[in-house]
Amino acid sequence: PEFKVTLTAPLVPQFTSDPTELLCQVTDLLNLRDGRLSVSWTYATNTPGDVSSSISTIASINEHGVLVPGQTYQQRLDRGDIALTRGEQDTFRLRMLRTRDEDMGLYSCSVSAWIRSHQAGWKKVKEIKSTPVTVQWTPKRAVLSVVAHRVREASTGGSTFEMSCRVTDQNLQNPGYSVLIRFEKAQGGSPQKILSLNPDSVLQLEDGMAASRTDSVALEKMGQQEYRFRLYGVQVSDRGFYYCEVAGWTRDQSSEWSRAASAESNKIEIAFADTGPVFNVSIHSDRHRVLPGDTAKLECVLTSQGATPNPGKCNIP
Repeated sequence: PEFKVTLTAPLVPQFTSDPTELLCQVTDLLNLRDGRLSVSWTYATNTPGDVSSSISTIASINEHGVLVPGQTYQQRLDRGDIALTRGEQDTFRLRMLRTRDEDMGLYSCSVSAWIRSHQAGWKKVKEIKSTPVTVQWTPKRAVLSVVAHRVREASTGGSTFEMSCRVTDQNLQNPGYSVLIRFEKAQGGSPQKILSLNPDSVLQLEDGMAASRTDSVALEKMGQQEYRFRLYGVQVSDRGFYYCEVAGWTRDQSSEWSRAASAESNKIEIAFADTGPVFNVSIHSDRHRVLPGDTAKLECVLTSQGATPNPGKCNIP
């Protein structure tokens, strides 16, 4: 048999985690008749001329059309991160869904021609290796930053605390964000998890917040890169420092999220003075004059400031 092998890269990454596609084409094929073709894909590190490069077999498709993974790439092939296919007109394709920094290097494909042997098997009669193709880019580290701002200050017990977290990023392609609200009693203390929002905007109450106070906290996405946390009816035990922990995620073609970078915001303090509650009591009557034997309706109105709005009883002797 006579043929030529050409390797091209129709899709190369510009950033880490971008996809890569390599195309191994067999042309000018003659005298194969009822024979078969197989392909083997190899990777070599791109090293200086005086240093020997490390060569690894990625995978091969043998003369029976069966995929045979290379030992180093077994897991990535099983997960579907790397896929080998054969198209029409004797074209073989290798695709990496998420290219890693360590994938940079030289790629080659070797195509073998097989004919039937006298023992009813298959015999390899020719093998041609392509010219290597270099897959290379300049890695750009993903960078994330978060700034927290006080929107509403909790100046007394029972009031509402609100803070905003704004996210900025660099070198993240179409990111999603997860946000975790943390709380410290004192600077440098052991942090507690309060509330979180994952990249799919699913809200979860964390173990640092009592289940009885589920209705006292809220975390909302206000825009593409802004999140708003609220704490209603603050208590003395809520005094301390609050901040956002944000992670940036990118999604590959399998629609799975992959964590790319994370950052913590500055801390915002709740520090109102505990002066105790102040009560105001007033009494009203539906009648201004009452004669002996008349019935009058009295209304007692109780208001408070600086008290946490918990259910309770009002006893009037």
